[in-house]
Amino acid sequence: MEGRERRCLLVKIVFGILGIISGISIFVSFLHYKNYSAAIWGLLSAIFASINLNLHVIYRRGALHLKHTPESLRVVKLSGVILSIAALIAAAIYFILVGVYHEGYKIDGFAPAGIFALLTLKWTVQLYFTGKKYEKFLRTSPGEMPAKGPYQSFE
Repeated sequence: MEGRERRCLLVKIVFGILGIISGISIFVSFLHYKNYSAAIWGLLSAIFASINLNLHVIYRRGALHLKHTPESLRVVKLSGVILSIAALIAAAIYFILVGVYHEGYKIDGFAPAGIFALLTLKWTVQLYFTGKKYEKFLRTSPGEMPAKGPYQSFE
């Protein structure tokens, strides 16, 4: 792994950790306000952020070829597409409901759920691109590992 690629990967790992933390905090906060739709979208956001984070960490450790096959990453890509469509449709429905009921932004309304469905959309789209990148990596270099880094535990 080159220096630039390693830094880019480190940034993705940090954002993945922040995505998990924010998704869990959204879940807990909106459960308190009894906005269960927004809470569930926050939890889904954390789950998809953790899947992305897991893929990046496995790649960084050089164990991607041990944990995944190109076919399993194709399933990740397909899941990313399907879940992106679902999140986009849900966000559109929530924002339509905000308009129909003239809600504005209320903590227990539809707007927070729509916003967090869009946040989930971000993670599902990234899930597609992460799966695509690592599937291509496994197809072009089967059995190869990236250059040894400080966090790798094999040898």
